[in-house]
Amino acid sequence: MIVTLPLDLPVASDCSWGQRRFDLACGSETTGAEQVRLLGPPRWTLKLVQPALLRTSEAGRWQALLVQLRGRVNVLAGYDPVQPLPVGTLRGSLQLANVHAAGTTTLALSGGTAGGTVRMGDKFQIGSGLGTSQVVMAVADATAGPGGLVTFAVEPPLRLGAPKFTGVVWDHPITYFRRIGGNAVSWTYDKRGTAVRGMAADFLETWS
Repeated sequence: MIVTLPLDLPVASDCSWGQRRFDLACGSETTGAEQVRLLGPPRWTLKLVQPALLRTSEAGRWQALLVQLRGRVNVLAGYDPVQPLPVGTLRGSLQLANVHAAGTTTLALSGGTAGGTVRMGDKFQIGSGLGTSQVVMAVADATAGPGGLVTFAVEPPLRLGAPKFTGVVWDHPITYFRRIGGNAVSWTYDKRGTAVRGMAADFLETWS
């Protein structure tokens, strides 16, 4: 089951978005030379934190989200709650301008607004669905030319190839996550029972 992160979920400013890598480093005892190789594709991480205090009428959305995840059984379709939209001004019905092979680190998009900008740190969702989509981050600035065409560097490399005209989402791009760091769910009430504190959860990207 996939649980969608509510658009109106109240969150604290110390929510976080990040990346976990899986690299193997080896070093020579005599020369100090090092080699590093990739063990698996990097995965996005997400931490959700409730505001310091929530009225019980607001806390229900948090409580329902946490219990619906059923620990690590269900998958969260989540987005960056602090920066759900790009900083850049590129908008429109974006799509891949050509075939993109697995492993590429450059996106070529069409369908954007001419003169629209991409800023380092902006996130884009390529494709849709669990295991068949991917969120990437722009690591270079760019400006769309005539016809809304724009090309820019991204990380991480594409995990899967994608055909021309594949849809690209800029508004609340979705990544799929499973919860990590324990399966317990709990919250604490204030003395009057009118406010709730203590709800938070950590997540790691999943493809299945």
